Amino acid sequence: MPDVFVITGVQASGKSTVAGLPARRFPRGMHVAGDAIRAMVVSGKADMSPAPSPEAARQLLLRYQASIAVARIYHEARFDVVIDDVIIGEMLDAFLRLLPWADVHLVVLDPAPEEIARRERERAKNAYHKGWTVDALHRILHTETPRHGLWLDTSRLSPEETVDAILSNRDASRLHLREVAT
Repeated sequence: MPDVFVITGVQASGKSTVAGLPARRFPRGMHVAGDAIRAMVVSGKADMSPAPSPEAARQLLLRYQASIAVARIYHEARFDVVIDDVIIGEMLDAFLRLLPWADVHLVVLDPAPEEIARRERERAKNAYHKGWTVDALHRILHTETPRHGLWLDTSRLSPEETVDAILSNRDASRLHLREVAT
């Protein structure tokens, strides 16, 4: 059976750039981008913030469920699937409980805060708004996020080198979800 990869990290950690690359290496690969699912909400969007509303948290879980639903359809059609989104803090375990698979590969991209800030300055979109800062999200990643899967400091890695590290460390990234849930 094909694999399912979940790639997460804070904004500007390289998730979207990296996630499409392994999918292209598979004979049949699918990339499900959380940003694409989020963009489908055209009115009534409630974004996450440091003090999220119940509606923002509900919409985040809806986005996760939609990503998983799309991934499941393609995985059942024998595609390797890569899901990417910001899934940190207590939301990581909530996300993992939603997954229908027995095993997945979880990869946490964890470049240094200075590198995240540099990447944010160099890209067209602005992810750090609504009260978020690089330091605040980095703190959540390191103090509130369970240490599941493969954590990679990608500060000095190119996207291609990051994918090489992911694909060569499949055992380290593999999560047996029944064990995580207990």
